[in-house]
Amino acid sequence: MKQENIHDWLEQAKDLAKAERELKIEHWIKISFQLRKGYDNYDTLHVIDIPRQMLERWRWLIRWRMAKYTCQYPREEINTYYHYYDKRTGLETGFNTLLSCLAATKAQVTRIKRIMEQYIIHETHNNLFFTPETDERLQKIKAKLKQKYANVEAMEKRVEEEVIKISIKTKAA
Repeated sequence: MKQENIHDWLEQAKDLAKAERELKIEHWIKISFQLRKGYDNYDTLHVIDIPRQMLERWRWLIRWRMAKYTCQYPREEINTYYHYYDKRTGLETGFNTLLSCLAATKAQVTRIKRIMEQYIIHETHNNLFFTPETDERLQKIKAKLKQKYANVEAMEKRVEEEVIKISIKTKAA
């Protein structure tokens, strides 16, 4: 098994960040304070909707709000719920969500392109008999890249369908 170095991991993180920028993902968080009244019965006391990067600066407000509701309803169960989402599309963000899978797939495309370019440059400088049209490794990389493009298109269609579903739900509500 090949040992990964920190440089590979940083490149993957940069590719993922680039893919998120291309998709124009706006990370937001909705924090709701809920009063539990039974197994499936609750009242929402307050909702805070802020950009994700402001969460650490607003932790004091969340703790203060929780303390306020705990004092206001001393015998009731108060819960705080965090919902991470994309402001533009309304879709959830996080691990194994549709948007994160799309961003990861786009990052894989970027990575494979970079590997292909590096391979071509290396082989043209070091292999006198290299021809891009007949090279087996290059053909495998191109086939993999073509499959990744198909995966990106399929994921983009799924995201569009989900955004349409969400917009229909919000219009109905």
